[in-house]
Amino acid sequence: MIIFNDNVFYINTKNTSYVFKINKFKHLEHIYYGAKVDEIDPENHSMKYEYELGSSTSYEEKGYMLNHTLLEVSTYGKGDYREPTLHIELQDGTRTLDFTYQSHEVIQNHTLKGLPSL
Repeated sequence: MIIFNDNVFYINTKNTSYVFKINKFKHLEHIYYGAKVDEIDPENHSMKYEYELGSSTSYEEKGYMLNHTLLEVSTYGKGDYREPTLHIELQDGTRTLDFTYQSHEVIQNHTLKGLPSL
């Protein structure tokens, strides 16, 4: 089951929860995976810094560094120096992409033929 509440997605199975949020920069940020939870305070599970760390690059404001944020989708060239989830080169040679949240839709009682679902 998928629940969306206050910019936080809860994907629950019988025994587990996978939780991620839309942060203020519109990035999808991993919050929690583990035993099933009904609710979680995402602010207590986000890494926060008031200053840049070492050779980190602040994204838009001081202390928000992509390489210290648990992104759901990491890409090349925006200051996240870990191995990217995606490394894409566009036709014009551009390789720097910044995937941000646009929208979603939760469909109730939807089943996928041949796949387990609720």
